[in-house]
Amino acid sequence: EEGVDSPTLDGTGLYRNFSLLSSVSGGSWFAASLVYSPGTFVPMVEEMARSPNNASDIFYSAWISKWLAIAKSSNGWNQFMEDAAQKLKLQWLYETYADFSYVSNNGDSWFDFV
Repeated sequence: EEGVDSPTLDGTGLYRNFSLLSSVSGGSWFAASLVYSPGTFVPMVEEMARSPNNASDIFYSAWISKWLAIAKSSNGWNQFMEDAAQKLKLQWLYETYADFSYVSNNGDSWFDFV
């Protein structure tokens, strides 16, 4: 938006010409986050657009850190996995373990989280 200090996705009129939204794969989580998390995800995307040089830091603090906090180490085994992944420089391993641990402790079906 020209002449606007803080442009927004809604204010751009981007959605004005669309009545249907379709997505595939990784785009689905992004589209769903835009639609179903307008109070958290949309402001984060807008802030990233305003500060592209800080986009990764913004995304990490506003989204990833909250996701990882869900599965924060709560026992010795979790702490061991976190420490081992950090020592081996395999952060993805701990993140995968943390995701699995959360699902294992809070439901075992996709329907438990949708």
